[in-house]
Amino acid sequence: MLAVGWIDNKAVHFISTADTTETAVVTRRVDNKKVEFTAPVAIKNFNQLMGGVDHHDRLRSSFSLCKAHKFRKYYVKLFLFMLDIGMTNAWIYYKICNAENTRKYRT
Repeated sequence: MLAVGWIDNKAVHFISTADTTETAVVTRRVDNKKVEFTAPVAIKNFNQLMGGVDHHDRLRSSFSLCKAHKFRKYYVKLFLFMLDIGMTNAWIYYKICNAENTRKYRT
């Protein structure tokens, strides 16, 4: 397990089990100029793959059980959140396995 702190516009913290302690080159914009910085591999991987997380969040928000119900107990909200993630992952997996049947479903 790797815990990384990075100062971007604000402080950003990551916990990862898939990355190493190596560093990589990351390109950032500073005053409309591209500047290269050294950063942990976790930062580079996040920048490359954050579109997938945004897409997953958008899919999950379209049929979220967690938002539809108002519970005061945190563990009920946590359970519904995990159920939302499981249903979204199942839908993505179904679309991948049955690409010819799900072409008409864009979302």
